Amino acid sequence: MMKKFGWNLKLGICLLGLSHPVHAGDRWFSKSSTPIELIRAHKAYLEKDFQTTTNEVVAALKSDQAEVRKNAMALWRSALLANPNSKIPVDWNLPSEIMRMNADLSYVSIQDELEYDFRVKGEMLGLGSLSQLQIVQYPSKVILDKQAGIGQWDEKLTEEGAHFELKGKRSKEPIPEGLYLINIEVANGNRTNGWFIVSDMASTATPKFLYPSNGETVKTGNPTIRWSDFKSPEYKNSDLTSHSLWIETEETKENQWDFYQFNGRTTQTTVGTDPLGKGVKSLANGSYFMVLTYNEGRKFGDMRLRRTSKAMTTFNVKLD
Repeated sequence: MMKKFGWNLKLGICLLGLSHPVHAGDRWFSKSSTPIELIRAHKAYLEKDFQTTTNEVVAALKSDQAEVRKNAMALWRSALLANPNSKIPVDWNLPSEIMRMNADLSYVSIQDELEYDFRVKGEMLGLGSLSQLQIVQYPSKVILDKQAGIGQWDEKLTEEGAHFELKGKRSKEPIPEGLYLINIEVANGNRTNGWFIVSDMASTATPKFLYPSNGETVKTGNPTIRWSDFKSPEYKNSDLTSHSLWIETEETKENQWDFYQFNGRTTQTTVGTDPLGKGVKSLANGSYFMVLTYNEGRKFGDMRLRRTSKAMTTFNVKLD
């Protein structure tokens, strides 16, 4: 009996006969022009060899034939479903100067306007540790580039460490699925060249604030911010989840309150008193900007790829 945890012979044979994610008979495997890497990828999938499947899918995604790439992406999605809790094996590592890195595809709601943005962010040894960070949609379309000024670069020192972020412009459409290259250069000149696959990273929904509503005025410096529990329509049970709330002054952009929870379902925080948050003891009179973020993702080598859904709003504090 071959059926076990997503791996089954019938599915494997079906995939072996695909020329794209729907049915097309055994066209690929009846022609000598079938890319050898695609054949090896399907064979490794049937043998439950996730490492080889990954390597051969990457090779197939470099094909100049659209049907080959579609077939490889369909196989990749099946491989992820069959290995829901596995760290995706890659043949490259982040440099030691980077302790943590996330690649986030965000779906953002700002006063009923919905847009996507793509960003790479993380923690580094110290300010100035990275001289270059570049993301390329294979083969050559530059998406983000620190040195070329493609995307907004920011680095700052907090009590937790040195943080960096390279953020692209907002768009009505998410970045395309497929193979991406990442090129990193640290301050001493050492370079790292890696890759990752964008698949099922685009959310199609955003979380909702319950209190305060957009533009509402509250009469306490310790408001209890409430929101509805959230999972994106694309959520998978294997996703690593986290969510956070960020409050800053609208005029000066100074952080006032920061709430964070990993793999939890909390839907409120009281400014100044919540043990899961940190920041000021009480908000002063003024206008404030809030960002509520839900992350769903999985490990991709040393990186984490995350499907991010965000809601943004403003409120005012007027103490009696």
